[in-house]
Amino acid sequence: MTYYEMKDYSMALSYYEKILHDHKQSHFEVSSSVATVNNNMGLAYNLMEDHSKALLYHKTAFDIIEKILPSSHSEVGIVYNNIGLDYYYMEDYSTSIKYYKKKHLKFMKNHFHLLIQNLLKLMQILVEPIMI
Repeated sequence: MTYYEMKDYSMALSYYEKILHDHKQSHFEVSSSVATVNNNMGLAYNLMEDHSKALLYHKTAFDIIEKILPSSHSEVGIVYNNIGLDYYYMEDYSTSIKYYKKKHLKFMKNHFHLLIQNLLKLMQILVEPIMI
């Protein structure tokens, strides 16, 4: 079981930092594993309610993924989804909606569960201000 799974996000982050450091030392800063580590760090920061740091790591993950994967790849949509969530948690709903509507989400036709998840979150964003 990992520190992340045990909800020890501080320890998980320290290991993620070590992984990033090791990749930097070996000059593999642009790889799918580095993007995954950055994405996971963003998720951990979200769970620690540090959404601005989460956004920073998710955007870093996206910058890497954009260089190495086609726009139709599922990881692109997953990171877009996470960036949309970051803005949602920071209560920047209009920017959150923009990320949910991004053209890269077209790939979700092949990933139906992600499409449903995305539409539900978009609906929640749109309905929430009405409910207040």
